[in-house]
Amino acid sequence: MKSQGRGSDEPLWRTASRCNNGNCVAVATLSADVIGMRDTKDAKGRILEIRREQWEQFLQEVKAGLFDTHLLPHNSQKHHPDQMD
Repeated sequence: MKSQGRGSDEPLWRTASRCNNGNCVAVATLSADVIGMRDTKDAKGRILEIRREQWEQFLQEVKAGLFDTHLLPHNSQKHHPDQMD
């Protein structure tokens, strides 16, 4: 992960090492119990705060491959009833 600059009171925001084009998500530990996420294109914008337990569960699911869309069957992505074809 790459780290972004930090002032004395600023959290240490990190992005994936493969983040080269600026269209990434940065994460930081905001407190012992809270992880923050933000858009790297809008560093002064809103921060999504997530409880550490939720963040750790998400990471476990990512590592387990639950979000690997290339593993889904071709017809598994269905249209939402409100979507137009």
